[in-house]
Formats: sequence, C-alpha cells, structure tokens
Amino acid sequence: MQNLLITNNQIYGYTNKEFTIPLTPKLVDTAVLLAQTNYQVSNHLTSINPKLIIPSTKSFYENKFKLFTVPYASDLMLKVGLENREVSNLHELVCLYNESGLLIDPFKVPIMYVDKPFLYGTLSFQIPNLLADDFLKHIHLFVKWIELSKKTTPFSPVTYAHEIMHLELTRIKGSIGNYFHSELLSIFIELVYAYENNQDGILLRQVLINRLNYFLFEFDNLFKYYYEKEKGIDEYQAAISSKYLVSILMALNLFDLYTHSNNLLKKEIINKIQQVLDGNKKLEDILNELDISYDNSLDCNIFKKQLHL
Repeated sequence: MQNLLITNNQIYGYTNKEFTIPLTPKLVDTAVLLAQTNYQVSNHLTSINPKLIIPSTKSFYENKFKLFTVPYASDLMLKVGLENREVSNLHELVCLYNESGLLIDPFKVPIMYVDKPFLYGTLSFQIPNLLADDFLKHIHLFVKWIELSKKTTPFSPVTYAHEIMHLELTRIKGSIGNYFHSELLSIFIELVYAYENNQDGILLRQVLINRLNYFLFEFDNLFKYYYEKEKGIDEYQAAISSKYLVSILMALNLFDLYTHSNNLLKKEIINKIQQVLDGNKKLEDILNELDISYDNSLDCNIFKKQLHL
C-alpha cells in the first residue's frame, strides 16, 4: 500500500513522506463535539434535468475563473499501449505518451451517469502500464470521463463543480504539494457553488451536513486504523481518511473566511485560486497568505456557525 501512495506522489507531484495524520487530542475533541451536534436534514430530494448540470456549472466558473483545456485520453491513447514502441530513451517515451492524448474544454469531458448514491462523483483517468518513477514524474494525467450519479438532483451541479476543479488542478503536476490538501479546493468550490445557488436556503445546509457526516465517517475509519485493527482499515484507507479530514476542515475554514468577507476580499480569494490554476503558485502558498492552516481549522465552531447552530 505504501508503494501505491508513493506512486500517487509521482503522478500528482505531491511531496509527502507521511500519509496518515495522528489522532491528536485536538482532532479527537473536534470530532467528539461535532458528533454531538444536533441538526436536521431533509430526506426529500427533487429531481433535475441532467441537461441543466453543465450549463449551470459552466456559468458559475465563467463568472469567477479562467479555465484551461485539460488532457483527455484520445481513442488513439486508449487503443495503443506502450509495449513494443520504438524509442531510444525514456524522454522519447514520455513525449510519445503525452502527445498521444488531446487537450479539450473541461466541460466537454464525457459524463457517465452510474447507479450510485446521489452525491457520487469521480474522475476516471487513463493509467499507464509503465510505473517507472521517472516516467510517472513527467507524464500528463489524461482523463477518460467524469462519473456522476444517475439520480440527478440539485446536488449534481455541486458534485460536478467539485470534479471540474479536480480536472483543472491535475493538469498542472505539483499545483498541490501536500496530499492532505488534495480535496481542499474542490470542497471549497462545492460550498461556494451551493452558497451562490441557495435560493431556497436548503442546498448549502445540505452540502454542509454532507461534509459534516463525511468528516465523522472518515474520523471513525482513522480511529479504527489506530485502535481497532481487527476492523481491517489498512494504511491506504487511513491515508484517504487523513486526506479528507484535513481537506474538509481547511476548506470549511477558507469558506468561512470567504462568506464573512466583503466583495473585495472575496475577489482576492478567487484571484489567489486563479494563480494556482495559472500555475504561478502552489495551493500551499495561497493558504499561507490567507492564514489557513490545519491547526487553526480544528475548530468545531466553524461548522456550527455555518449551520447556524
């Protein structure tokens, strides 16, 4: 499992040597207090036309960011492997691989609707069959399609906005230095989308509660990893839990700053994120500039404030 995590470092440009966070007293206290939170959640979900998902999300992004074309796995890439290719060195093989894909508008990446829970979303990437470190460090990551739940609800554009941010960030290897931050901006964007499309007052609350529940689920997994080995949570699953725990807390902290800022500071936050998308800064640079850290995000009151509890 450690090898798989190190491979992630090579593919995405992370610099982690450790992949699990410790169960500190502050993290435990935050989780315990959040588990005691009383909130109401509606089980009633309306359906929306799938044709509305792309236009609404595209409009949201166009009002805030300049997006770039993303590497897409062409038919040629999917049909032709790397075996028996006549190249004289690894550099030529990297060039051959990178040139076999296409660059396309992120909103033209195909969406595959699957039989999964309504909040489900993920990206499917072309994974090369050559896993040499020097190869992985230099190849582009080519997306094949985006998967969303076929149960299309008002949450679907939120999930789609989340995946579009992932697409933009993966086009620049090393735009995120810390694996634990790899979900941060995508979660922040889903919160901002819900905040700005919250006409009935329900969407944002539902998204916040979803993230609260997900935080508690991942905390439970990390607890089992450390103290209940018989539950079978391995190092890879603990690393995923660590990533989500850190990203959720820090995304919420950034979102809290955003929602309590004037329009000028809101624009500054968006401009800083644009610098990451432009490849001019790492995510960690702008987090430092905005004073968003894991330590100052370990505050259950941020969740409670946003949920008006």
